[in-house]
Amino acid sequence: MKRPQYVFRPNLSDPQHRRAWALLQQTPSARRKEFLVQSILAAEQTDRLEESIRKVVREELQEVNITSAVPSPLSENAIWRNMPKRTDTQRTLVKTDSIMRYT
Repeated sequence: MKRPQYVFRPNLSDPQHRRAWALLQQTPSARRKEFLVQSILAAEQTDRLEESIRKVVREELQEVNITSAVPSPLSENAIWRNMPKRTDTQRTLVKTDSIMRYT
């Protein structure tokens, strides 16, 4: 039986392909086959783990009733009222008639 083979031709204008090619080139040629096998299996395992986590989170969220109060936005006056007082050496942003300027 003929051994299967795959030809990898990275697109060096793609940053991910360039990075993959650089990593492959850093691997000793005698270990490249093992490197590729381990990389493919690790990616597959990561995908399965991510899917498992998503499934568990989905199931848990279905069982929980989440309610939260939406905070009311601060009024414009409250924002300006809560600004720290300026000292003579500080410049403060001041709003007058819809124009913001430094004083």
